[in-house]
Amino acid sequence: MSKSRRCPAPPRSSRITQIFHILSKITGEPPALLPIEHASAHIINARLFERKFARVYLGDADSRDAVALRQQIAKGSREALEEQYWDVLERTVQARPSEARLGGDPSISNKVRVFLLVRYYRSGEWGDKIELVAGQPLWAKLFYLIQTGHLQEALNEALHYQQAIENREPTFVGHFRTLPKPQRDHLQAVYNAHMLHSSTVDPFKLALYKLMGKVEPSRRSVPQVTTTTEDWLWFQLAMVDEEENGGLRSLSEVLLGYGERHFDGPPNQPGSRRSPDGLPGNVGKEQVESAWDLTKRIIVLANAGPGWEELVGGFRIDGSRFSGVIEQGAQLLHLQDSKEYNSEILICAARHSEENDRVSEAIKLYNLAGDYSTVAKQLERTASDILRHYERTNRAVGKDRGAVIKLLRIREAVEAKNAGKPEITLDLRESTDLTPLSGDMAKITRRAEEFKDLHEALQRKLQTYLTLTMDALAGIHYRVKTLVVADATRQMTLAAVRTKLRLLTVFAGIPKYRMSPDVYSYLARLDVEIAL
Repeated sequence: MSKSRRCPAPPRSSRITQIFHILSKITGEPPALLPIEHASAHIINARLFERKFARVYLGDADSRDAVALRQQIAKGSREALEEQYWDVLERTVQARPSEARLGGDPSISNKVRVFLLVRYYRSGEWGDKIELVAGQPLWAKLFYLIQTGHLQEALNEALHYQQAIENREPTFVGHFRTLPKPQRDHLQAVYNAHMLHSSTVDPFKLALYKLMGKVEPSRRSVPQVTTTTEDWLWFQLAMVDEEENGGLRSLSEVLLGYGERHFDGPPNQPGSRRSPDGLPGNVGKEQVESAWDLTKRIIVLANAGPGWEELVGGFRIDGSRFSGVIEQGAQLLHLQDSKEYNSEILICAARHSEENDRVSEAIKLYNLAGDYSTVAKQLERTASDILRHYERTNRAVGKDRGAVIKLLRIREAVEAKNAGKPEITLDLRESTDLTPLSGDMAKITRRAEEFKDLHEALQRKLQTYLTLTMDALAGIHYRVKTLVVADATRQMTLAAVRTKLRLLTVFAGIPKYRMSPDVYSYLARLDVEIAL
C-alpha cells in the first residue's frame, strides 16, 4: 500500500497489526475471539477458520459459493481501503488546523468539508474544474463520503441539497438513492452526452456517475480522482460486478499483468494461477510453502535494527537467546519444531540475505539457526574483504581508499540509525557525498551520470544507503512533528527534510541501476507522508 497520501509511518509492530486487520476485513473474520479461558470458548463452540475457503477456492469457479467468496474479497478489500482513507483524511485535517478551520462541528460531513478546503482551496479560489453546488464543492464531498465508507452520510447530504442538485442534474438524487440495473442505460446516456468528452466537467461528478452506473469499466482512471495507488484500487473494487465484465477475476488479471512487469516471483506464487496440487493429498501443501516463501521475503526485505530482531529473534547481553514473533507463531506456519523452523525459514532467509549483500543479517540468521560453521566462514570471509580493502588503502589513494572510507561511514550511519539517532545518521550519510541532498536539477543530473564511475562496491550498495537516508529523514520528520520545539525551528527543519527527500527521489529515478520495487515504493510513500 505504497504510493499513498500517508501520515508518518507508525512503528513496525503497528504496521503488522494493520496488515492483519486488512486481511481480517478481506476474509470477513471477526475483530476478536473469546480467550481460551472463557467459559464459552470450549473447542466444541470454537469456529474453525483454518482452510475455511479451501473447498470453494479449489472447486468450481462459477459456483454460487465461489461468486459469494469473490464478492466478500472485493467488499472486505474496499472497506479496508475506506477505513485507511478516513484515517488519512482525519490526520490531514489535524495536521493543518489553521487551514482546516474545523470549528465546533465534529460531524463526518463537516470533516470532509474541511478536508476539501485543505486539499483544493487556495488563495481564495477552488481548484480547477471543481463545480460548486449551493456554494460548496458538493460532488467532491459526496465522492469522499463514499470513498471513506460513509454511504448514509452521503445520501443524507444529497437529500439535504436535493433541490440545488436537481437544478443541475434532474435525475441524480433518484439514481443515487437506489439504482436498479435497467436504469443504467439512462445514466450511460447522461454520461455520454454531458461528461465523456467535456473538458470542464467536475471530475468528481464524472466519478460518481461512473460508480452509480458502472459506466465504462474498462476505462479505469479518472484524472484528479484516482491519483494514488489506493485511490485507483478502491475505484476498481467499487466498480466490480460479478454479473458483468468478468467481476473480480477480470480485475485480478489486470493486477497480475501489472505485477509481472514490476515484481519478480515464482510462477506459482499465490493468486497467479491454480496449481494442479489441488488433489486431496496435497490440499494445503502449496499454501503452506507459499507462506514460508513470503515469511522469508519479509525477513530479507525488513530493515535491520531492533525491529528486525523483534521479528526473527536475537541474543541478550548475557548470551541467552530470545525468539522473535515469527518463531512464536511457528505453529501457524505448520512448522513442527525448532529444527524445521531453522531449516525452512532461518537458513533459507540467511542464504537470500547473502545474495542481497546483507552479510551482517545473514551471519545473525545462521547464528540463530545454530549453523556455527557457516557463521565462522562468513566472518572469516568478511574480515578478509576488510583486510583486502585496507591493504589497497595502504598502497594507494585511489578509488579503493575512497570506497573503504565511504563504506565505513555508511556502517557508522547504520549503527547510529539502529541506536535511534536519525540526525547523526543523516550527517554521516551526507559526509559520504554519495547522493546529492542539496543543489539544483543540473547538479543532480550530473551526479547521476557520475554514479557509474564510482567504485563497484559503492554502486552495489546504492539500495542500502538510499534506504538508510530515507529512514533518517523519516526519523527526523517524526521527531520534529512530535517533540515540543519552537515553531520556526520546526518549519525550517521540515522544509529542509522535504527538500532533501525530493532531491533524493529525483536522483533515484535517474541512475540506470536496478533496485527492488520496494525501494521506489518506500520513496513514493515517504514523499507523500512528509508532504503532510
